[in-house]
Amino acid sequence: MNARMEGSVNEWWSDLDDDLLATLGAGGAMTPVELGRRLGISEAAIASLVAMLATEGRVRICLVERRDATTSTAALVPEAVVALQFLDRRQGEWYCTDCLADAVGIDGVDGRVLHLLAVSMSMREASEAGYRVKAGGPCTICDGSRPRGRALQGYQSVQSLGRAQVA
Repeated sequence: MNARMEGSVNEWWSDLDDDLLATLGAGGAMTPVELGRRLGISEAAIASLVAMLATEGRVRICLVERRDATTSTAALVPEAVVALQFLDRRQGEWYCTDCLADAVGIDGVDGRVLHLLAVSMSMREASEAGYRVKAGGPCTICDGSRPRGRALQGYQSVQSLGRAQVA
């Protein structure tokens, strides 16, 4: 990864850190699930981010809760729901998160939401729901020709397998 791309990735994570801290500042203490829901990221992603910030001394983890086996992970933000509905209408086709954001066409869609959605889709629950992700995978639109797609570590492609649909 060249220095410019590394700077972009670091800036992206720094923005996410800032968003997390601002959310805590505005809403006070909250569960990781609620924090992830407000930021539009998966439970696994928020757990990693909070642990990293706690290690740096920027947040304090003060709540551990038992996960109820009957509940699902945090609710999806509207942009993620629209993206999954788009994938459901094009079952079997792969999209990189950049092209998916463009194709969905939501004004002001946050690409980070779709990237983090793709990262969370690697979990078993997402696979059971009918979706899968592939790091550096194919894309129906750009087929990996976007400069960001080739160079950005963590580049993701997503696909609907057609087993379930988002309401």
